[in-house]
Amino acid sequence: IDYTNLDYGTSLHFASIASDNGHDGNDGIVFLNHPEVINDFAFRAIHVEALIGKQIVEAYYRRPHHKSYYLGCSTGGRQGTQAALKFPGDFDGIVAGSPATNFNNLQGWSAMLGRYIGAPNATDNPSFIPPDLWNVIAQEVLKQCDALDGVLDGIITEPDACQFRPEALACIHNEITSSCLAQPQIDALNKVYAPLYGTSGDLLYPRYDPGAEADGDSQDLLSGSILSFPNDWFRFAVLNDSTFSFDNFNLETIELANVINPGSIATFSGDLSAFEARGGKFLTYHGRRDQVNQASSYCPPAD
Repeated sequence: IDYTNLDYGTSLHFASIASDNGHDGNDGIVFLNHPEVINDFAFRAIHVEALIGKQIVEAYYRRPHHKSYYLGCSTGGRQGTQAALKFPGDFDGIVAGSPATNFNNLQGWSAMLGRYIGAPNATDNPSFIPPDLWNVIAQEVLKQCDALDGVLDGIITEPDACQFRPEALACIHNEITSSCLAQPQIDALNKVYAPLYGTSGDLLYPRYDPGAEADGDSQDLLSGSILSFPNDWFRFAVLNDSTFSFDNFNLETIELANVINPGSIATFSGDLSAFEARGGKFLTYHGRRDQVNQASSYCPPAD
């Protein structure tokens, strides 16, 4: 349970409740062979939290609550979105920050970024990009795209307008240095900064936002290893196979995750009209330098 954010609610004089999402710790192994734990994580824990929280308030104050609000970010943002879709009566207002919606494709895209840069065995892979070289890449991205808004201020205001060309950092005459890119690394970057499409050409997930690589936490995705989130989700929830090797991870694996959609976790379709009709208010936001979850994932693919 996140007691820091629970304290935030009480500091504003709300009767506040938080959830462990149906399991202890931050390790996905709890999902293995436990579909009900997956259901808790995907949708049920927040619903139960809302029901029990209201019961506790009524028992303590001897009168029912007046309004109920939800605040969450990332996974919590996705869960808030899911609450509005599945249980529109639970909350009067929802703040869903940086929601990790389109969840299966998000985890698949995260794993593919690692694969582009050599995961799961990056050490001897020619596509691997070491951390120091990412600093060079970040500087070049800013150099190419900072002025697109007419102001040189160290900020890429609209990453969608940035068409980064890693070829500008190509090593001259194949002389490899610590400040240039070999061709396999250029090829890897062109994949990183391109949308991810499925085997039938449908959009699975948008590209990595240019500029996000400058954030220190970007190495979570771009280190040449498989991030723990997709590692755990695919092994323990989608495939139910703790021995699965990401050497075998590909687009078909992501598409399988969408077919299975454990716990209906995708949170990428549905109808908010019931939440709107009951007067619910839904606020969401997302930064354009989110190094793990892309803001442009808000836009579903066209039919």
